[in-house]
Amino acid sequence: MPYLIESIEWRLFQELGRLLKARLRRGPPSEDIGRPLQAELFEVELRQAFMVYDVSEKLNQNKYDEFQESLKRLCLLLNDLARPPIVDGGPVAHAYPALDALAKHLELFPGQVDLATGFDDPLFQLPETEDELNAPMSSIPDICEDLRQQMGQGKSLTLLVKEYGLFGTWGAPIGPVKGMSSKESLHQLIMEGAFKPLDFNTLLSGAPPAKFSTRAKRELAVKLGFCLMDFFDADLASKQIYFLNYSNSRPRKEPPYLAFNSKPPPSSDPYNFGMGHPALLSFAKLLLELDFGEVIDLSISPHNSKNSEAYVKLMVIVERLEQERSDSTATDSLNRWFAELANMNAVVRVKPGERDSGSPHIRIAILDTGIENQCLNGIKEYEDFVDRRNESPLDSNGHGTNIFSLLRKVCDDADFFIGRVWEGTKATPDTPLLMEEAIDYARKVWKVDIIVLSSGFQTAKKSVGEAIERANMARILTFASPSNYGNMGDLYYPGRLYGHGKVICLFSTNSMVKSSTTKTFNPSPLDTAAHRTFAILGEDIFLENLREPLNGTSYSTAIGAGIAARILDFSRHPRFRDKLENIDDLWKVEGMLAVFGRMAKRTDNGYRCMAPWVICPRAEEGMERREARERQQSAVVDVLRNALKDIDRA
Repeated sequence: MPYLIESIEWRLFQELGRLLKARLRRGPPSEDIGRPLQAELFEVELRQAFMVYDVSEKLNQNKYDEFQESLKRLCLLLNDLARPPIVDGGPVAHAYPALDALAKHLELFPGQVDLATGFDDPLFQLPETEDELNAPMSSIPDICEDLRQQMGQGKSLTLLVKEYGLFGTWGAPIGPVKGMSSKESLHQLIMEGAFKPLDFNTLLSGAPPAKFSTRAKRELAVKLGFCLMDFFDADLASKQIYFLNYSNSRPRKEPPYLAFNSKPPPSSDPYNFGMGHPALLSFAKLLLELDFGEVIDLSISPHNSKNSEAYVKLMVIVERLEQERSDSTATDSLNRWFAELANMNAVVRVKPGERDSGSPHIRIAILDTGIENQCLNGIKEYEDFVDRRNESPLDSNGHGTNIFSLLRKVCDDADFFIGRVWEGTKATPDTPLLMEEAIDYARKVWKVDIIVLSSGFQTAKKSVGEAIERANMARILTFASPSNYGNMGDLYYPGRLYGHGKVICLFSTNSMVKSSTTKTFNPSPLDTAAHRTFAILGEDIFLENLREPLNGTSYSTAIGAGIAARILDFSRHPRFRDKLENIDDLWKVEGMLAVFGRMAKRTDNGYRCMAPWVICPRAEEGMERREARERQQSAVVDVLRNALKDIDRA
């Protein structure tokens, strides 16, 4: 399943949309009454095209190919119509040099701009003929006549109202609601994630068009309560509830309204308010959908006597909600942890347009139980060391898949290489030799920067240690987990090699950046390696599509490796790499630990607990976004430079 981010055209449109968002002049596109209506229409179309849309990152192959084909045609058309000032930006790696030059111009020179109309030189020229314009929106001089012509054809009308005219387009209805755009309905907002908590997954996939806070959700629930009192025998399903003055920029402030139709009322006995009354059940279902942020699949009959099962199901959902609320503090702190990390990532991330030949993506090898077939997006290569005849992805217990998912959550733009070394949860006599082979393969063939070993052995394995030594000589960082059995046994091998500075071994903290008081899997650190004993989040981590949270030093090891990948990637940034002396030391254990030392402000029970974002100062209030990011990046450069100077006292 491809990602939209893989599309050059999609990235180009998103970048241009971001740059144009605050730069376009407000009001009607032109004060020039002599300009034809086609110019106005073209301006509208351009503004629509460059809106930054928040959509799902993943599409199936057919939809991706169809969407990509449309994007290519649109980019080719706009590239021919673009009139960017001459910008010396070097060679362009795609077929849209004019659009690329336009993006560079907008990045370098501030100020308002005109798209196709206006007194200043516009960025795009108007097509010479109406055939070239080919605008899907058309002016509606007589809306009543237009409605009569379309009556009975099963189409839905979308209107765009501007000071200089009324425009509309006809299309097939979306979903079961006719004559009303489902984009404006409460149901669509729920589907878009407007009511889900803002967490790291939401940030990765892009924020929804509107986001309701807890307070806003409660205000909406009260408004819907008034709807229930006024229209107790109406259909209160989310698909029938709309908002006036729909706007993508903020949650609804105005009262919602109900869309009525000529169907029979939802209850055959409206005045018998028993436990199965369909209006009350529908309202309870609606409130739960707002709270969960997702649609609940529940069939409610118009007959009270037939709703016993629906009532019981709702009670089960309420009980589940109460259980989740009891752990809401932990969930909130986890969301905050990943939100803080996302803020740091926004600063240190190297954008696609900022890379050059000296800043390739960081390469990470995960040597574990393999990977499930549906998680192949983002994987560069897969190798099965357990069974070399097997070319299909395989993960017998999901551990390797979870490690990959968590790593990608922390550093989504790395290149990942997956090696299946473990056949199951326990080592076989062949596992040490397979791990040695896989480590050497990652070094010689994949040429990775980081190797992740989120598992280990109870006894030392000489061949594995020697392979790690060879990786160290090649400037490859190896991350190895300590174990998950407290002090019931020794630290796993090769994780215990952290005492000798051979690997990076990360213990676990909770989302409050403290050693846990409720979990007991963390082993005690080595007394002789206090300065190398670092810990990071490894407790109660929720991943999408998993029912149970992840717990263990395997996952703290994965998160730590992802943080290291972010630091290595940022150090190659073309603007900053020359400012870092001894930059190659970041690919040494002691060099990366020196940086980790700047992230660990507190020691708790012998663990140096890491909060990675502390190396990135918060943006000053009121500062322009680009300037704030540059200042934050400079501060991170200073942290790395000072850490590398003080490498021996990390």
